[in-house]
Amino acid sequence: MGPTPQTQSAVSAVGLTALLVLFAACGGGGGSQEQAPAPTESLLELMAYVPAAREYEQVCFSSPRSYLDASGFQDVRAVDDAVPILEQQSLTEEPAFSLQPVSVPSLYTDYWKDRFLRLPDILSLDLFAVEELLSTGSEYLDVVRGSFDREAIERVLEEQNYRRENHRGVPFYAISGDFDPTFIVDERGFETLTELGALVIDRMNRVWLQDGTLVAAPATQIMTDAMDAASGRTPSILDRPEYRRTAEGLGPVHAACLLDPAQFSDETLLDSAAYLVAARQLQEAGPEQSAQETGEEWDERLEAARHELAQRLPAQYPEWADLDPPSRLALAYYRDPDGTNIFKVGLWYDDKGKANANAPELQKRLAQYQSEAFDKPLCDEAEARYWESSDGSLALAECRGALARWWTTALQVKDLLFLLERLPGQ
Repeated sequence: MGPTPQTQSAVSAVGLTALLVLFAACGGGGGSQEQAPAPTESLLELMAYVPAAREYEQVCFSSPRSYLDASGFQDVRAVDDAVPILEQQSLTEEPAFSLQPVSVPSLYTDYWKDRFLRLPDILSLDLFAVEELLSTGSEYLDVVRGSFDREAIERVLEEQNYRRENHRGVPFYAISGDFDPTFIVDERGFETLTELGALVIDRMNRVWLQDGTLVAAPATQIMTDAMDAASGRTPSILDRPEYRRTAEGLGPVHAACLLDPAQFSDETLLDSAAYLVAARQLQEAGPEQSAQETGEEWDERLEAARHELAQRLPAQYPEWADLDPPSRLALAYYRDPDGTNIFKVGLWYDDKGKANANAPELQKRLAQYQSEAFDKPLCDEAEARYWESSDGSLALAECRGALARWWTTALQVKDLLFLLERLPGQ
């Protein structure tokens, strides 16, 4: 049996007390003086597989089974039945113009439809056996946990011509070279991707199986680094406060992304908002105008949208002050036991005093923000609080409302103007 991930006392009383003691309530109707909820332990456990030595634009976690259970899908087991039901569930709110609908259910189903929906046949892996999954995005490391038949998966890998290798005495499976696809020659002499080929080139050149856990990577070094981190031989991102403290401070989540805030500069957010404004205008103009609009006309429309935003936003949000840029950003989703959808925004600061100063501003912005994608308020209500530790501080805001379940759409299209450091012209 392979090494057990080390969570570095992830739920120890000492570790949590340092972070999860509420120092003060935020202004403007913000949080109350209370003990913060315990973190999602499985998030911390899967983070233990992610090496600390690399930089990550995103580390995203989803607990699809907990979402399914909270949504009343416990009795749905067939993939063909479940996917349409989940997609229908995700359409309870629609954007103001046509966007690909994305929500927590489709964060789950899209991932498996696009990459792994064939795995039940290929790896004897039941879709509903998946309990949690974590992905590092462009680093192509995936950690999947669930009720797997390890021996059955091993047999299928060997039938697919995976070879057995080992790292420090721990076995894993490999096929082709790093990042290489696998081909077969058909009866006509043409090379075609194997049944696993499309998956292999993207994620699954290397597979490490433990009891209840499958780790996939496209290259040996990525895999062996993950094995070393999980065993505690080398540091994982749990040893980096901006990851660990942020994940702990989020409390219970069904899904979460820990993000590099450099992806969300003011210029990027304003450009994305301008695109949403221009796209809505073009759709409202009708299909004929949309079909006839030239690239030059579209560029002019985009520029006009940028100018409109620069004029509108300061007048729309006159109470907004500056927001200090965090060193790590977290966006997360939780559906509480009474069915309320909660969108969580966490800002981690290496400076202990920064969260205290920024939590009320974050709360105010979320409470007032009018989604550019949906053309309606993002939150029905918002509250915020902050925590401090010896490593830094975390500002956490929670947004309740129907649009909260669309948080991955907001992330995809960067409908996140509430994260602007400052409004245009300020």
